Amino acid sequence: MFTHPRRLLAGGALAVAVAVAAVVMAVDSAASPDSPTGAVAAPSATTAGKSVVPSDLSALAASAGLTDVQLQAGLQAAKRAGGNGAAGIAAFAASTRVSSASAQRLVFAVFGAHRDGGLSSPDAVALLAGRLHITSSAAHAALVQLGRLSQAKGGVDPGSAAFTAVASGLGTSPQELAAALDGVKQGMAGK
Repeated sequence: MFTHPRRLLAGGALAVAVAVAAVVMAVDSAASPDSPTGAVAAPSATTAGKSVVPSDLSALAASAGLTDVQLQAGLQAAKRAGGNGAAGIAAFAASTRVSSASAQRLVFAVFGAHRDGGLSSPDAVALLAGRLHITSSAAHAALVQLGRLSQAKGGVDPGSAAFTAVASGLGTSPQELAAALDGVKQGMAGK
């Protein structure tokens, strides 16, 4: 019987997600209620003879130079900040002091890629890259910047200096970027 590679990958991702849920729940239960910062107490090495952190997560932690406890604390910070979105990734990076790219890789490996159809999704990145004839990495970086600006200020004004700086960084005008973003939003609405 042939099993499609995507199904195998999905099965593996599900197994990791279940293991991570158990780890995050263990971290939740280890949080000190008396701590004003929500500090996490180090979990015991075993629970009824079983390791708290599955070997897959230990390998994931090691791949970023983190300990199991650091990974757990980072996952808890990401969870509190909303999971696998930009805020969760930023919280993971701040908690573990890894780069944003490493934080994204680790958070996506555990919680799955952020697929909310938002403006930093792979579909939106591809649409913006195609509309402006730029690389996917440039489109992603611009969408992340615009997302941060939007969160910080409750929206982005295409006439603002920050929006102009993003457009300039892409080698386009603010008007062209605004029109391309409108097209991306329309394209995403149809998905």
